[in-house]
Amino acid sequence: MTTRNPSRCSSQRRLIGVLAGLSLLPLVGCGASDSAQQAGGEDVGMAQSFEEFEATVFQEPESGAYIVDGDVALESREQLREFYERHVLQGALIVHRVGSVDAKWDATQKLNLTYCVSTGFGSRYSAVVQAMADAARAWERAARVDFIHASSQDSACNANNGNVVFDVSPVNVNGQYLARAFFPNYARSSRNVLIDASSFSVSPPLTLTGVLRHELGHTLGFRHEHTRPESGTCFEDNSWRPLTPYDSASVMHYPQCNGTNTWALDLTQRDKDGAMGLYGMPIRCTQPVTYHDGSSLPAQYDGANCYIKPIPAGASAFVQNNNYYIQSRPGSYCPQGSFDGANCYLMPKPARGFILGNSFYKGYDACSSGSNDGANCHLLSAPAGTQAFEYGGNFYYSRAPSGPACPVAGTWFDGANCYVMPKPARGFILGNNFYKGYDACSSGTNDGANCHLLSAPWGTQAFEHAGYFYTTAVPSCQEGSYDGANCYIMRAPAGTSAFISGSAFYYAD
Repeated sequence: MTTRNPSRCSSQRRLIGVLAGLSLLPLVGCGASDSAQQAGGEDVGMAQSFEEFEATVFQEPESGAYIVDGDVALESREQLREFYERHVLQGALIVHRVGSVDAKWDATQKLNLTYCVSTGFGSRYSAVVQAMADAARAWERAARVDFIHASSQDSACNANNGNVVFDVSPVNVNGQYLARAFFPNYARSSRNVLIDASSFSVSPPLTLTGVLRHELGHTLGFRHEHTRPESGTCFEDNSWRPLTPYDSASVMHYPQCNGTNTWALDLTQRDKDGAMGLYGMPIRCTQPVTYHDGSSLPAQYDGANCYIKPIPAGASAFVQNNNYYIQSRPGSYCPQGSFDGANCYLMPKPARGFILGNSFYKGYDACSSGSNDGANCHLLSAPAGTQAFEYGGNFYYSRAPSGPACPVAGTWFDGANCYVMPKPARGFILGNNFYKGYDACSSGTNDGANCHLLSAPWGTQAFEHAGYFYTTAVPSCQEGSYDGANCYIMRAPAGTSAFISGSAFYYAD
Protein backbone atom coordinates (compact mmCIF):
# COMPACT_ATOMS: atom_id res chain seq x y z
CA MET A 1 0.00 0.00 0.00
CA THR A 2 1.50 3.32 -1.07
CA THR A 3 1.40 6.50 0.99
CA ARG A 4 3.17 8.89 -1.36
CA ASN A 5 1.71 12.26 -2.25
CA PRO A 6 -1.92 11.66 -1.29
CA SER A 7 -4.50 14.09 -2.62
CA ARG A 8 -7.49 14.97 -0.49
CA CYS A 9 -9.95 12.73 -2.31
CA SER A 10 -8.48 10.80 -5.21
CA SER A 11 -5.96 9.04 -3.02
CA GLN A 12 -8.04 8.61 0.09
CA ARG A 13 -9.19 5.20 -0.99
CA ARG A 14 -5.59 4.06 -1.15
CA LEU A 15 -4.63 5.76 2.10
CA ILE A 16 -7.68 5.06 4.13
CA GLY A 17 -6.24 1.94 5.72
CA VAL A 18 -2.66 3.04 6.20
CA LEU A 19 -2.80 3.51 9.93
CA ALA A 20 -5.47 1.11 10.92
CA GLY A 21 -7.81 0.01 8.16
CA LEU A 22 -10.26 2.90 8.27
CA SER A 23 -13.02 0.85 6.73
CA LEU A 24 -15.76 2.89 8.43
CA LEU A 25 -14.34 6.38 8.44
CA PRO A 26 -16.69 8.84 6.69
CA LEU A 27 -14.56 11.16 4.62
CA VAL A 28 -16.47 14.40 5.10
CA GLY A 29 -15.57 16.97 2.48
CA CYS A 30 -15.32 14.55 -0.45
CA GLY A 31 -19.04 13.92 -0.86
CA ALA A 32 -21.00 11.63 1.38
CA SER A 33 -21.91 8.98 -1.16
CA ASP A 34 -18.38 8.87 -2.56
CA SER A 35 -16.97 8.63 0.95
CA ALA A 36 -19.25 5.79 1.85
CA GLN A 37 -18.34 3.94 -1.31
CA GLN A 38 -14.62 4.36 -0.67
CA ALA A 39 -15.07 3.23 2.91
CA GLY A 40 -16.84 0.06 1.80
CA GLY A 41 -19.79 0.93 4.04
CA GLU A 42 -22.95 3.00 4.04
CA ASP A 43 -23.53 6.72 4.04
CA VAL A 44 -23.94 7.31 7.76
CA GLY A 45 -26.64 9.87 7.13
CA MET A 46 -28.98 7.21 5.76
CA ALA A 47 -31.23 5.03 7.89
CA GLN A 48 -29.49 1.76 8.62
CA SER A 49 -30.41 -1.18 10.79
CA PHE A 50 -27.99 -2.52 13.38
CA GLU A 51 -27.57 -5.72 11.37
CA GLU A 52 -26.75 -3.73 8.24
CA PHE A 53 -24.29 -1.62 10.21
CA GLU A 54 -22.74 -4.71 11.80
CA ALA A 55 -22.18 -6.24 8.39
CA THR A 56 -19.95 -3.30 7.44
CA VAL A 57 -17.75 -3.59 10.54
CA PHE A 58 -14.54 -5.60 10.34
CA GLN A 59 -14.40 -8.29 13.03
CA GLU A 60 -11.07 -9.83 13.96
CA PRO A 61 -11.10 -13.57 13.32
CA GLU A 62 -9.09 -14.50 16.40
CA SER A 63 -10.29 -12.12 19.12
CA GLY A 64 -13.76 -11.41 17.78
CA ALA A 65 -13.24 -7.70 18.48
CA TYR A 66 -15.10 -5.20 16.29
CA ILE A 67 -12.81 -2.54 14.78
CA VAL A 68 -14.30 0.94 14.50
CA ASP A 69 -12.65 4.25 13.73
CA GLY A 70 -9.84 2.36 12.07
CA ASP A 71 -7.82 1.10 15.02
CA VAL A 72 -10.22 1.04 17.96
CA ALA A 73 -11.45 -2.35 19.13
CA LEU A 74 -14.85 -2.90 20.74
CA GLU A 75 -14.79 -5.98 22.92
CA SER A 76 -18.30 -7.38 22.33
CA ARG A 77 -21.41 -7.24 20.16
CA GLU A 78 -23.16 -5.49 23.05
CA GLN A 79 -20.61 -2.69 22.93
CA LEU A 80 -21.05 -2.48 19.18
CA ARG A 81 -24.82 -2.18 19.59
CA GLU A 82 -24.37 0.57 22.18
CA PHE A 83 -21.97 2.29 19.80
CA TYR A 84 -24.53 2.01 17.02
CA GLU A 85 -27.44 3.29 19.08
CA ARG A 86 -25.58 6.22 20.59
CA HIS A 87 -23.66 7.41 17.55
CA VAL A 88 -24.33 5.75 14.23
CA LEU A 89 -28.03 6.59 14.39
CA GLN A 90 -26.99 10.16 15.20
CA GLY A 91 -24.82 10.27 12.10
CA ALA A 92 -21.20 9.91 13.30
CA LEU A 93 -18.68 7.27 14.35
CA ILE A 94 -16.67 7.62 17.55
CA VAL A 95 -13.94 6.02 19.58
CA HIS A 96 -14.94 3.91 22.59
CA ARG A 97 -15.32 5.81 25.87
CA VAL A 98 -16.73 5.12 29.33
CA GLY A 99 -19.47 7.68 29.89
CA SER A 100 -17.96 11.10 30.58
CA VAL A 101 -15.01 9.79 32.60
CA ASP A 102 -11.49 10.06 31.19
CA ALA A 103 -10.13 6.68 30.16
CA LYS A 104 -6.67 6.85 31.69
CA TRP A 105 -4.35 4.88 33.94
CA ASP A 106 -4.27 5.60 37.67
CA ALA A 107 -1.25 7.03 39.47
CA THR A 108 0.18 3.59 40.28
CA GLN A 109 -0.52 1.74 37.05
CA LYS A 110 0.81 4.50 34.79
CA LEU A 111 4.30 3.79 36.13
CA ASN A 112 4.03 0.04 35.57
CA LEU A 113 2.69 -0.42 32.03
CA THR A 114 4.23 -3.82 31.49
CA TYR A 115 3.98 -5.54 28.15
CA CYS A 116 5.32 -8.59 26.37
CA VAL A 117 6.27 -9.02 22.72
CA SER A 118 5.24 -12.34 21.25
CA THR A 119 7.99 -14.59 19.91
CA GLY A 120 5.37 -15.49 17.32
CA PHE A 121 6.73 -12.57 15.28
CA GLY A 122 9.59 -14.92 14.37
CA SER A 123 12.34 -13.18 12.42
CA ARG A 124 10.55 -9.85 12.95
CA TYR A 125 10.64 -10.15 16.74
CA SER A 126 13.71 -7.95 17.26
CA ALA A 127 12.31 -5.26 14.98
CA VAL A 128 9.09 -5.16 17.03
CA VAL A 129 10.99 -5.06 20.33
CA GLN A 130 13.04 -2.10 19.12
CA ALA A 131 10.08 -0.26 17.58
CA MET A 132 8.07 -0.67 20.78
CA ALA A 133 10.97 0.59 22.89
CA ASP A 134 11.42 3.63 20.66
CA ALA A 135 7.70 4.41 20.54
CA ALA A 136 7.33 3.98 24.30
CA ARG A 137 10.31 6.24 24.94
CA ALA A 138 8.65 9.06 23.00
CA TRP A 139 5.67 9.03 25.38
CA GLU A 140 7.82 8.47 28.47
CA ARG A 141 9.73 11.62 27.64
CA ALA A 142 6.48 13.52 27.31
CA ALA A 143 4.61 12.43 30.43
CA ARG A 144 4.90 10.56 33.70
CA VAL A 145 4.31 7.09 32.30
CA ASP A 146 6.57 4.10 32.16
CA PHE A 147 6.23 1.29 29.61
CA ILE A 148 8.18 -1.79 30.72
CA HIS A 149 9.05 -4.66 28.41
CA ALA A 150 8.71 -7.85 30.49
CA SER A 151 10.83 -9.98 28.17
CA SER A 152 10.54 -13.00 30.46
CA GLN A 153 6.89 -13.24 29.36
CA ASP A 154 7.57 -13.12 25.62
CA SER A 155 7.41 -16.87 25.11
CA ALA A 156 3.88 -16.92 26.55
CA CYS A 157 2.75 -13.57 25.19
CA ASN A 158 -0.97 -13.63 24.50
CA ALA A 159 -4.24 -12.18 25.75
CA ASN A 160 -4.38 -14.77 28.54
CA ASN A 161 -1.12 -13.67 30.15
CA GLY A 162 -2.09 -11.82 33.32
CA ASN A 163 1.52 -11.12 34.25
CA VAL A 164 1.58 -8.10 31.96
CA VAL A 165 -0.78 -5.17 31.40
CA PHE A 166 -0.95 -5.84 27.67
CA ASP A 167 0.53 -8.01 24.97
CA VAL A 168 2.03 -7.07 21.61
CA SER A 169 1.10 -9.84 19.21
CA PRO A 170 1.01 -10.58 15.48
CA VAL A 171 -2.26 -10.79 13.61
CA ASN A 172 -3.18 -11.53 10.04
CA VAL A 173 -6.03 -9.31 8.85
CA ASN A 174 -4.76 -8.96 5.29
CA GLY A 175 -4.13 -5.25 5.58
CA GLN A 176 -7.48 -4.30 7.14
CA TYR A 177 -5.27 -2.25 9.46
CA LEU A 178 -1.55 -1.94 10.11
CA ALA A 179 -1.98 -2.10 13.86
CA ARG A 180 -4.67 -1.55 16.45
CA ALA A 181 -4.64 -0.87 20.16
CA PHE A 182 -6.99 -0.40 23.14
CA PHE A 183 -7.99 2.09 25.82
CA PRO A 184 -7.02 1.91 29.50
CA ASN A 185 -10.50 0.87 30.66
CA TYR A 186 -10.46 -2.35 28.60
CA ALA A 187 -10.39 -5.77 30.23
CA ARG A 188 -7.09 -7.61 30.11
CA SER A 189 -8.31 -10.00 27.42
CA SER A 190 -8.78 -7.02 25.08
CA ARG A 191 -5.63 -5.12 26.01
CA ASN A 192 -3.54 -5.99 22.99
CA VAL A 193 -1.47 -4.10 20.49
CA LEU A 194 -1.97 -6.22 17.38
CA ILE A 195 0.37 -5.75 14.42
CA ASP A 196 -0.54 -6.95 10.94
CA ALA A 197 2.14 -8.23 8.57
CA SER A 198 1.46 -5.24 6.32
CA SER A 199 3.16 -3.02 8.95
CA PHE A 200 6.51 -4.47 7.99
CA SER A 201 6.32 -3.35 4.37
CA VAL A 202 5.35 0.30 4.77
CA SER A 203 7.29 2.95 2.89
CA PRO A 204 9.20 5.82 4.56
CA PRO A 205 8.52 8.19 6.13
CA LEU A 206 5.91 5.83 7.59
CA THR A 207 7.63 3.27 9.83
CA LEU A 208 6.62 0.60 12.29
CA THR A 209 7.89 2.88 15.08
CA GLY A 210 5.64 5.71 13.87
CA VAL A 211 2.63 3.40 13.71
CA LEU A 212 3.34 2.25 17.28
CA ARG A 213 3.76 5.82 18.51
CA HIS A 214 0.20 6.41 17.33
CA GLU A 215 -1.11 3.16 18.81
CA LEU A 216 0.55 3.71 22.18
CA GLY A 217 -1.19 7.07 22.25
CA HIS A 218 -4.46 5.12 22.23
CA THR A 219 -3.22 2.85 25.04
CA LEU A 220 -2.79 5.99 27.13
CA GLY A 221 -6.35 7.05 26.39
CA PHE A 222 -5.75 9.65 23.68
CA ARG A 223 -8.36 10.18 20.97
CA HIS A 224 -7.93 10.90 17.30
CA GLU A 225 -7.26 14.60 16.99
CA HIS A 226 -9.17 14.85 13.72
CA THR A 227 -12.49 14.34 15.50
CA ARG A 228 -12.36 18.03 16.39
CA PRO A 229 -14.48 20.34 14.26
CA GLU A 230 -11.39 22.32 13.24
CA SER A 231 -10.31 19.38 11.11
CA GLY A 232 -13.27 19.94 8.79
CA THR A 233 -13.42 16.22 7.96
CA CYS A 234 -13.25 12.76 9.52
CA PHE A 235 -15.52 13.81 12.40
CA GLU A 236 -16.15 11.03 14.90
CA ASP A 237 -18.13 12.42 17.83
CA ASN A 238 -18.16 15.00 20.62
CA SER A 239 -17.30 12.58 23.44
CA TRP A 240 -13.91 13.99 24.33
CA ARG A 241 -12.26 16.51 26.56
CA PRO A 242 -9.65 18.84 25.07
CA LEU A 243 -6.21 18.85 26.65
CA THR A 244 -4.63 21.41 24.32
CA PRO A 245 -5.75 23.59 21.43
CA TYR A 246 -6.40 21.74 18.16
CA ASP A 247 -3.23 20.32 16.63
CA SER A 248 -3.43 19.33 12.97
CA ALA A 249 0.14 17.99 13.17
CA SER A 250 -0.56 15.71 16.15
CA VAL A 251 0.68 12.12 16.15
CA MET A 252 -2.97 11.24 16.81
CA HIS A 253 -4.21 13.04 13.65
CA TYR A 254 -4.50 11.07 10.41
CA PRO A 255 -2.62 12.96 7.70
CA GLN A 256 -5.37 12.23 5.16
CA CYS A 257 -7.92 13.97 7.39
CA ASN A 258 -6.66 17.49 6.64
CA GLY A 259 -3.65 16.83 8.84
CA THR A 260 -0.49 18.90 8.48
CA ASN A 261 1.73 16.21 9.97
CA THR A 262 3.77 13.75 7.96
CA TRP A 263 3.57 9.97 7.92
CA ALA A 264 6.58 9.95 10.24
CA LEU A 265 4.01 10.32 13.05
CA ASP A 266 6.20 12.15 15.55
CA LEU A 267 4.90 13.73 18.74
CA THR A 268 4.42 17.48 18.53
CA GLN A 269 4.92 19.91 21.38
CA ARG A 270 1.16 20.02 21.90
CA ASP A 271 1.10 16.22 22.05
CA LYS A 272 3.70 16.40 24.79
CA ASP A 273 1.88 19.19 26.60
CA GLY A 274 -1.40 17.29 26.49
CA ALA A 275 0.19 14.06 27.71
CA MET A 276 1.89 15.91 30.55
CA GLY A 277 -1.39 17.60 31.44
CA LEU A 278 -3.10 14.23 31.78
CA TYR A 279 -0.32 12.22 33.43
CA GLY A 280 2.04 14.77 34.95
CA MET A 281 5.68 15.67 34.46
CA PRO A 282 7.76 12.90 32.88
CA ILE A 283 10.19 10.83 34.87
CA ARG A 284 13.53 12.13 33.72
CA CYS A 285 16.88 10.42 33.27
CA THR A 286 15.69 6.85 33.66
CA GLN A 287 18.26 5.52 31.18
CA PRO A 288 21.71 4.71 32.58
CA VAL A 289 24.86 5.25 30.60
CA THR A 290 27.02 2.31 29.61
CA TYR A 291 30.39 2.56 31.35
CA HIS A 292 33.58 1.58 29.55
CA ASP A 293 33.71 -1.80 31.29
CA GLY A 294 30.12 -2.65 30.31
CA SER A 295 28.53 -1.77 33.64
CA SER A 296 25.80 0.86 34.01
CA LEU A 297 25.90 4.25 35.69
CA PRO A 298 22.64 5.96 36.68
CA ALA A 299 21.89 9.56 35.85
CA GLN A 300 20.07 12.17 37.94
CA TYR A 301 17.79 14.95 36.73
CA ASP A 302 19.19 18.34 37.76
CA GLY A 303 16.16 20.34 36.70
CA ALA A 304 17.28 20.69 33.12
CA ASN A 305 19.43 17.75 32.03
CA CYS A 306 20.73 14.40 33.21
CA TYR A 307 23.80 14.61 35.44
CA ILE A 308 26.04 11.53 35.36
CA LYS A 309 29.32 12.14 37.20
CA PRO A 310 32.19 14.60 37.56
CA ILE A 311 35.01 14.73 35.07
CA PRO A 312 38.24 13.44 36.66
CA ALA A 313 40.21 16.30 38.19
CA GLY A 314 42.49 17.96 35.68
CA ALA A 315 41.25 15.84 32.77
CA SER A 316 40.50 17.30 29.36
CA ALA A 317 37.09 15.83 28.45
CA PHE A 318 35.21 15.77 25.15
CA VAL A 319 32.27 14.07 23.40
CA GLN A 320 32.41 12.29 20.08
CA ASN A 321 29.64 10.21 18.45
CA ASN A 322 27.66 10.36 21.70
CA ASN A 323 30.56 8.84 23.62
CA TYR A 324 32.41 10.50 26.48
CA TYR A 325 36.20 10.66 26.44
CA ILE A 326 39.10 12.21 28.27
CA GLN A 327 42.50 12.72 26.76
CA SER A 328 45.11 10.27 27.93
CA ARG A 329 47.78 11.80 30.09
CA PRO A 330 51.11 10.70 31.52
CA GLY A 331 52.00 10.45 35.12
CA SER A 332 48.98 8.88 36.79
CA TYR A 333 49.99 5.28 36.20
CA CYS A 334 51.61 3.36 39.04
CA PRO A 335 53.18 0.02 38.03
CA GLN A 336 52.98 -1.01 41.69
CA GLY A 337 50.92 0.52 44.45
CA SER A 338 48.29 3.16 43.85
CA PHE A 339 48.23 6.73 42.61
CA ASP A 340 47.26 9.15 45.40
CA GLY A 341 46.86 12.20 43.18
CA ALA A 342 50.51 13.17 43.30
CA ASN A 343 52.69 10.09 43.68
CA CYS A 344 52.54 6.33 43.94
CA TYR A 345 51.79 5.00 47.42
CA LEU A 346 53.50 1.69 47.99
CA MET A 347 53.27 0.54 51.64
CA PRO A 348 53.65 1.64 55.25
CA LYS A 349 57.30 1.94 56.15
CA PRO A 350 58.10 -1.28 58.08
CA ALA A 351 60.13 -1.41 61.30
CA ARG A 352 63.80 -0.69 60.51
CA GLY A 353 62.80 0.24 56.97
CA PHE A 354 65.05 2.41 54.81
CA ILE A 355 65.73 3.44 51.23
CA LEU A 356 69.02 2.75 49.50
CA GLY A 357 69.92 3.12 45.84
CA ASN A 358 66.31 3.79 44.81
CA SER A 359 65.18 0.55 46.43
CA PHE A 360 63.11 -0.14 49.53
CA TYR A 361 64.63 -2.28 52.31
CA LYS A 362 64.17 -3.31 55.89
CA GLY A 363 66.74 -4.59 58.35
CA TYR A 364 67.27 -8.34 58.35
CA ASP A 365 64.59 -10.24 60.30
CA ALA A 366 64.82 -13.62 58.54
CA CYS A 367 63.01 -11.77 55.72
CA SER A 368 59.42 -12.53 56.61
CA SER A 369 58.82 -10.22 53.66
CA GLY A 370 61.17 -9.23 50.91
CA SER A 371 64.26 -11.16 49.81
CA ASN A 372 67.57 -11.65 51.64
CA ASP A 373 70.36 -9.75 49.89
CA GLY A 374 72.95 -11.04 52.32
CA ALA A 375 72.63 -8.08 54.68
CA ASN A 376 69.06 -6.81 54.65
CA CYS A 377 65.68 -7.64 53.22
CA HIS A 378 65.10 -6.14 49.79
CA LEU A 379 61.44 -5.22 49.48
CA LEU A 380 61.10 -3.57 46.09
CA SER A 381 62.93 -1.40 43.62
CA ALA A 382 61.29 1.79 42.40
CA PRO A 383 60.40 1.39 38.71
CA ALA A 384 62.80 2.77 36.16
CA GLY A 385 62.47 6.50 35.78
CA THR A 386 60.85 7.02 39.21
CA GLN A 387 62.30 8.10 42.55
CA ALA A 388 61.84 6.22 45.83
CA PHE A 389 61.11 8.35 48.91
CA GLU A 390 59.57 8.26 52.38
CA TYR A 391 56.75 10.54 53.56
CA GLY A 392 54.61 10.47 56.68
CA GLY A 393 55.77 7.03 57.71
CA ASN A 394 55.02 5.50 54.32
CA PHE A 395 57.03 4.40 51.32
CA TYR A 396 56.32 6.13 48.00
CA TYR A 397 57.87 6.57 44.63
CA SER A 398 57.30 9.37 42.17
CA ARG A 399 54.75 8.73 39.49
CA ALA A 400 55.68 7.09 36.22
CA PRO A 401 57.58 9.23 33.73
CA SER A 402 55.85 11.31 31.14
CA GLY A 403 54.74 9.20 28.25
CA PRO A 404 53.13 5.79 27.94
CA ALA A 405 52.04 3.47 30.71
CA CYS A 406 51.91 -0.26 31.25
CA PRO A 407 48.44 -1.66 31.83
CA VAL A 408 49.50 -5.07 33.20
CA ALA A 409 50.14 -5.29 36.94
CA GLY A 410 53.71 -6.27 37.72
CA THR A 411 55.14 -4.67 34.57
CA TRP A 412 56.69 -1.23 34.37
CA PHE A 413 57.72 1.38 31.89
CA ASP A 414 61.48 1.44 31.29
CA GLY A 415 61.47 4.68 29.34
CA ALA A 416 60.55 3.08 26.05
CA ASN A 417 58.46 -0.07 26.58
CA CYS A 418 56.93 -2.21 29.30
CA TYR A 419 59.29 -4.69 30.92
CA VAL A 420 57.48 -7.96 31.63
CA MET A 421 59.99 -10.60 32.79
CA PRO A 422 63.24 -12.32 31.86
CA LYS A 423 62.67 -14.73 29.02
CA PRO A 424 62.45 -18.18 30.67
CA ALA A 425 64.13 -21.32 29.40
CA ARG A 426 62.31 -22.46 26.22
CA GLY A 427 60.35 -19.22 26.26
CA PHE A 428 58.71 -17.94 23.08
CA ILE A 429 56.03 -15.57 21.77
CA LEU A 430 53.05 -16.73 19.77
CA GLY A 431 49.97 -14.76 18.76
CA ASN A 432 50.82 -11.82 21.03
CA ASN A 433 51.13 -14.15 24.02
CA PHE A 434 54.13 -15.15 26.12
CA TYR A 435 54.77 -18.88 26.54
CA LYS A 436 57.35 -21.36 27.69
CA GLY A 437 57.70 -25.01 26.75
CA TYR A 438 55.85 -27.45 28.97
CA ASP A 439 57.64 -28.17 32.26
CA ALA A 440 54.65 -29.18 34.40
CA CYS A 441 53.94 -25.41 34.35
CA SER A 442 55.75 -24.35 37.50
CA SER A 443 54.70 -20.93 36.26
CA GLY A 444 51.95 -20.08 33.82
CA THR A 445 48.97 -22.25 32.89
CA ASN A 446 48.89 -25.48 30.92
CA ASP A 447 47.21 -24.94 27.54
CA GLY A 448 47.57 -28.59 26.61
CA ALA A 449 50.88 -28.14 24.85
CA ASN A 450 52.83 -25.34 26.54
CA CYS A 451 52.67 -23.03 29.54
CA HIS A 452 50.87 -19.75 28.88
CA LEU A 453 52.54 -16.99 30.85
CA LEU A 454 50.79 -13.77 29.87
CA SER A 455 48.81 -12.13 27.09
CA ALA A 456 49.87 -8.75 25.82
CA PRO A 457 47.04 -6.28 26.57
CA TRP A 458 44.78 -4.94 23.82
CA GLY A 459 46.57 -2.21 21.92
CA THR A 460 50.06 -3.46 22.81
CA GLN A 461 52.50 -5.79 21.07
CA ALA A 462 54.48 -8.57 22.71
CA PHE A 463 58.18 -8.76 21.80
CA GLU A 464 61.55 -10.06 23.02
CA HIS A 465 64.70 -8.02 23.46
CA ALA A 466 68.09 -8.96 24.91
CA GLY A 467 66.71 -12.00 26.71
CA TYR A 468 63.68 -10.24 28.17
CA PHE A 469 60.00 -10.19 27.42
CA TYR A 470 58.39 -6.80 26.75
CA THR A 471 55.21 -5.25 25.50
CA THR A 472 54.79 -1.91 23.84
CA ALA A 473 53.20 0.72 26.07
CA VAL A 474 49.97 2.71 25.90
CA PRO A 475 49.16 6.14 27.27
CA SER A 476 47.78 6.09 30.79
CA CYS A 477 44.13 6.79 31.57
CA GLN A 478 43.02 8.47 34.75
CA GLU A 479 39.73 6.75 34.11
CA GLY A 480 38.29 4.58 31.38
CA SER A 481 40.13 2.43 28.87
CA TYR A 482 42.56 3.45 26.16
CA ASP A 483 41.03 3.05 22.69
CA GLY A 484 44.16 3.71 20.69
CA ALA A 485 43.87 7.48 20.82
CA ASN A 486 42.09 8.61 23.98
CA CYS A 487 40.52 7.28 27.14
CA TYR A 488 36.99 6.00 26.50
CA ILE A 489 34.76 6.61 29.51
CA MET A 490 31.17 5.67 28.62
CA ARG A 491 28.34 5.94 26.11
CA ALA A 492 25.18 8.01 26.41
CA PRO A 493 21.84 6.17 26.06
CA ALA A 494 20.39 5.80 22.58
CA GLY A 495 18.24 8.75 21.60
CA THR A 496 19.88 11.17 24.03
CA SER A 497 22.51 13.85 23.42
CA ALA A 498 25.77 13.58 25.32
CA PHE A 499 27.43 16.81 26.38
CA ILE A 500 29.85 18.27 28.92
CA SER A 501 29.04 21.22 31.11
CA GLY A 502 31.38 22.75 33.63
CA SER A 503 33.20 19.87 35.28
CA ALA A 504 30.66 17.11 34.77
CA PHE A 505 29.30 14.66 32.20
CA TYR A 506 25.65 15.10 31.16
CA TYR A 507 23.13 14.03 28.60
CA ALA A 508 19.99 15.77 27.41
CA ASP A 509 17.01 13.45 27.72
